[in-house]
Amino acid sequence: MDLFCAAVLDPLLSDNGNDYTEDEDMDDDEDWPPTKVEVVCVGLGRTGTTSLAIAFDMLGHHSYHDDELLELAFHDDEDDEEMFEEIGKKGYDVSFRTNAATAVKYNAKVILTVRVSPESYARSWAKLAHASIVSLQRIPFKWFARVQEIYPTIEDEFLYEATTLGNNPPQPEQYMNETLLAMVYVDYNERLIETVPAEDLLVFNVKEGWDPLCRFLNIPIPVDNKGRQLPFPNVNNAAKKAGEMLVFDLVPYTWWIVPALLIYALICFVKWFVHRFGGACEHPRMTLGLLGLLGNVFGGGAHESAELIETVSLVGGDEENLKESKLGKMRKRTKVRILRG
Repeated sequence: MDLFCAAVLDPLLSDNGNDYTEDEDMDDDEDWPPTKVEVVCVGLGRTGTTSLAIAFDMLGHHSYHDDELLELAFHDDEDDEEMFEEIGKKGYDVSFRTNAATAVKYNAKVILTVRVSPESYARSWAKLAHASIVSLQRIPFKWFARVQEIYPTIEDEFLYEATTLGNNPPQPEQYMNETLLAMVYVDYNERLIETVPAEDLLVFNVKEGWDPLCRFLNIPIPVDNKGRQLPFPNVNNAAKKAGEMLVFDLVPYTWWIVPALLIYALICFVKWFVHRFGGACEHPRMTLGLLGLLGNVFGGGAHESAELIETVSLVGGDEENLKESKLGKMRKRTKVRILRG
């Protein structure tokens, strides 16, 4: 899951999406023993980082990836080395958060994920950037507190980091310029390759599968209980990502359908209730009992319940039946007086 998707879906799926705090993610971590980060993955977004994170989980490692990165919106004041050490203390031995310079300082192995071409990266990134920057500021996404809390982090990533070419100032207005995005991608990769010693660096395309990754880590390729090689994970592929982007594009224009249907259902229920139980209908005692109960529940008494019966009857278009009912009651009272007299 991309950080963008995590920010959007979590408020919808969690019970306390509007009460997120900076310590919440750390409190929910697995009870893993403290360790140190051994591998740092420094590829840009949309280069297979999610697939690689799942691959590390399959290899028995604990990856600090997108879902955990939600807390970064509350840790902007921490420097990279402090965060690197904190990640290890929480039991993560693989980080997708740390920069290359810190990885080199701590003698961690570095993996740079890449795509087939810079143009492929730029196309994919531009689509995600549009959804992240534009859709998150539309209704209903802008109503979620957690989305808005993390939005500055997303904005910084898409508007500034992704448009900073070398030592030049960022060009946030060009955040969907595919030519610029491709140039930034190439420049970033070249600088990173120059920073990390060759023996500690793997330039990796997830389409290559297990072999180069496991050789770099000096571990065996994972197999199932029958000794067959497990397939390398492939998530966030083009079809899946296109579907996600379509959803996020459509939601701002279709979200109102759900409350509209709920309102319509409520109106239908009220009309049915009035028609079924209102006024002098064929079940007056049931009506009186039910409306009396409603009156008691909402603080009314017998007088209020009687008024409620009349009101519901009139709303339901049953005024004639109501009049006939009252006339019948008057005739009964007159007959009783005559008999008593």
